[in-house]
Amino acid sequence: MNEANGGEEANGGEEANGGEEAHQDIPFDSHYTGKHKLGVNRVNDGKRTGPGKIFREANALVLIAKVEKAPYRLEVNGIVRPVSKTEFTLEGMLRGVPNLEFRNEAAKEQVTKGTFTFRSTKGRKYWRLYEVDGKECVCDDGCGNEFCYIDLGF
Repeated sequence: MNEANGGEEANGGEEANGGEEAHQDIPFDSHYTGKHKLGVNRVNDGKRTGPGKIFREANALVLIAKVEKAPYRLEVNGIVRPVSKTEFTLEGMLRGVPNLEFRNEAAKEQVTKGTFTFRSTKGRKYWRLYEVDGKECVCDDGCGNEFCYIDLGF
């Protein structure tokens, strides 16, 4: 991933053979690409939202999103694999510091790498993290999501 140049490939959009890059079709590409708001329950800033974007890099959709209110923060990034307009998987990582004061736990960084399943249900205008590596995981389920309700707006 090359975030420094806004998600453009470092080689100027050409493949190693010097020819034009052949973009493969990605299902629902236009539904996913663009700016999104990342919402998370255990990073307290009143709004609990931060900037995110999904952009095309080569033949993949890449998600980069972050919300922060020191000392708490969450970064979500990885490769988006659309299943439908209402569901996608993310091969990537959750990295951050959740607010666990209600459990009398000190702030500490947590990193979870894996496959994350996000779904939009009940007509909502956001996708919510529902599974980590195939295990149900919304909030405090011992699955690597201590942030409780990670949402990505449309």
